[in-house]
Amino acid sequence: MDLLPALIAYLDGQLDDVWVVGGAVRDRLLGRPAHDLDLVTAQAVPLARGFARAVRAADDPHV
Repeated sequence: MDLLPALIAYLDGQLDDVWVVGGAVRDRLLGRPAHDLDLVTAQAVPLARGFARAVRAADDPHV
């Protein structure tokens, strides 16, 4: 299941500050495909739980 489109739709309008960090940034700068996406926000836990419910995943996401 490709969750990226669902995540982008869920994040739209949810938060003011969400940053992409880690290997995805490095890979983008090096022109390589990214295999995962690390996000940072002050509201990580409620955001992750809400997204898990939105896509009907486990209610205990890895945060």
